[in-house]
Amino acid sequence: MSKNMRTQLRILMVLSGVDDKWRHDTAAAIADLAPTSPMFAVSSIQASVAALAALSAALKAENETVATGRAKVASDVEKEANARRTFDAELLTLKAAVENRATQASDLTSMGFEQRGERRTRGQLTPPEAIDIKSTRVRGQFTASAREVGKIRWQYAAELSPDPVGESTWTTLTGYSKSRRVTGPSGSKVWVRFARMSGQVQSDWSTPVLVTIP
Repeated sequence: MSKNMRTQLRILMVLSGVDDKWRHDTAAAIADLAPTSPMFAVSSIQASVAALAALSAALKAENETVATGRAKVASDVEKEANARRTFDAELLTLKAAVENRATQASDLTSMGFEQRGERRTRGQLTPPEAIDIKSTRVRGQFTASAREVGKIRWQYAAELSPDPVGESTWTTLTGYSKSRRVTGPSGSKVWVRFARMSGQVQSDWSTPVLVTIP
């Protein structure tokens, strides 16, 4: 007596390699096509199709919740980073202002800072030989740079003063690189000066340069 042999058909489905959009598209296709299929007469298949539609809706709701949460997290992370950058910039501004005017270690500690050990320098620090001015493509801006000679890359203090210049008109330009970007009303005149730094040692100020802001 022969047996009826039936080859079992297999559905192509690798859930580990799909995303939720595929799940929703698949659920929508099943909900659209299944009622017209002769297999829909099977009660267990009907129940599974109905359950799948409900579960797709639930998954979509969770997808939207997570997307909203991710957007908020991304926004919060960006706000945190901006707050950190703003804090660091202001801290560097205060650090430079205190260092430029402190005359003894107690001046630093009185402001809540810790003195850094001095590094030995060869010879006496001299101010930059010249200051180079370069216009940017943005109106109301220019870049001032201390001219470096030789292979040593120094740190620099820099200050800005409106014209006319006076002893108490100077303000600190934040940072320690050889260049500073200066902004202000186009056509106004300002003075810029730099000093070389090595550890806690600072040279005299360079000859100030008068600049008309582009």
